[in-house]
Amino acid sequence: MQLRPGELTVDKLDMIEDTKGNTGDLGRLIVTNLRIIWHSLSLPRINLSIGYNTFITVNTKILHTVHDVYIQALHILTSFRNSRYEFIFTNHDTKSTRHYTSVIGVHRAYVSSKIYREIKLRSGIIRENRLVLLPQEKVHSSVKDVWNLSIEQVSIE
Repeated sequence: MQLRPGELTVDKLDMIEDTKGNTGDLGRLIVTNLRIIWHSLSLPRINLSIGYNTFITVNTKILHTVHDVYIQALHILTSFRNSRYEFIFTNHDTKSTRHYTSVIGVHRAYVSSKIYREIKLRSGIIRENRLVLLPQEKVHSSVKDVWNLSIEQVSIE
């Protein structure tokens, strides 16, 4: 799958199983700044792309397998077009200790920066008449004497 313009790969996790949809098929989970992508290693045409904007909940659970082994699973509940979808990913790499912290961390960052991507009235991006910048964000240009003519503003006379 191709990344979209402005999309960056944050992390890659190998030996990840889509336990809910493709049990027994190991794949790779790619964490980007906009979504997670899972694809099968044996059949790359079997893949998933789940945007953070569709996430309802995301957490980890400890699962007990048939072989008396405990493995950590990433549980994601999403909503799209009035339907709910559940995804469970398990990490079969016993050497990996970070598991899914990158997915949860990037999702939290995505949610907390939503007001910077969407225009919302009275959101907390202006402090003391100045724009609050994100880390590493720079102002390239500004335009003076611009008016906000939304319905909730006083009329100009």
